[in-house]
This record gives sequence, structure tokens and C-alpha cells, in this order.
Amino acid sequence: MTVKKIFLSAVLLFAAAFCLAANERALIAQGQKLERARKYAEAVAFYDKAVRENPKLSVNTQRFFLNRCGYWERDVRKKMDFFRRACLIKSRNATENYRTCLWLGGCYRQFSLSKALGYFQNMHNIKEIHPSLIYQGNMEIGKVYEQFGKKDLAVAAYKRALAAGKSITYKYNYSAAEKALARLKQK
Repeated sequence: MTVKKIFLSAVLLFAAAFCLAANERALIAQGQKLERARKYAEAVAFYDKAVRENPKLSVNTQRFFLNRCGYWERDVRKKMDFFRRACLIKSRNATENYRTCLWLGGCYRQFSLSKALGYFQNMHNIKEIHPSLIYQGNMEIGKVYEQFGKKDLAVAAYKRALAAGKSITYKYNYSAAEKALARLKQK
């Protein structure tokens, strides 16, 4: 291959990637516009259709769209289906991956505390997950352990939640963790 052909191939690949990224940005903007207009059912339908009809979407965008579907869906079974589909997509965004587990665990909380706990504890790449989600996840873990009557494990989870809450650089309300620890100290 000549240098000219290699350069042309590189330019075409870059242009294709740029167009795809621009297409994804446009889809995200369109979905967010529906959400801002409080047209949640339309947003769910839009995101679901975008994932089904655009197989070349990046895994990060697919996961984000399925998470948005699950977040706005009202029917718990359908909500769980969206989150399960999202779990099948291995995104490089650890925060978005954990967000799926956290929300799916919240759905399971109604049916099975042990399954919910499994999802809440699914914090892979903990250093890459936003501390606010680590806080929320550990709060949920602590609540489940309290329901199981495992005080020591609940206290440990609430302490991890408090540490994550305090590590957030902007003003963040972590008083629920403090209250839970104070409540368990009294028992």
C-alpha cells in the first residue's frame, strides 16, 4: 500500500467514527429533549428503538439508553427487562455499569432481598465508580443487612457509605448514613 492509500484509509476511518459520534450525540440530545419535556413514555420508546435500530451504537451509548429506559419505565417487570438487557452490554463506563446494578437491585428489592443484595454489591472497578453511587449502593447494602438482622455487616456498609459521601468534592448530603450509624449504635 502506498502512503497515499494509507492516509486516505485513515481519513475515511476517522470521518466514519466522527459521523457515528455525531449521530450518537444527536440521538442523546433528542432523548434528553423528550425527558426535559416530561414525555417519559415517548423517551422510553425512543431510546429502545434507537438501541434496536442502530446496531453500530457504541456500547456506552447502548447501556446509557437502556438505563434511561429502565429509569423512566413505570411497569416494574419491563423496567427489570431493560436493566437486564443493559447488563448484557459491557460498557467501559464503570459508573454507568454500576448504575444499572443499583437500579436493578432496587427493582429486586420488592421480590428478593438476597438478589437485590447481589446487585447492590456488584461494584467492579470501584475506583472508577462515582462516589455518589458508591454511597447509594452501600446505603442499600446496609438496609438489606439490617433487614436480615446482620448488624455488624450493616454498620460496615453504612461506614463505607459515609466515607464515599465525604469523599465527594461538591456539597453532598450524607446525613442518612450518619443517622443509620447513630441508630445502630443505640441498639
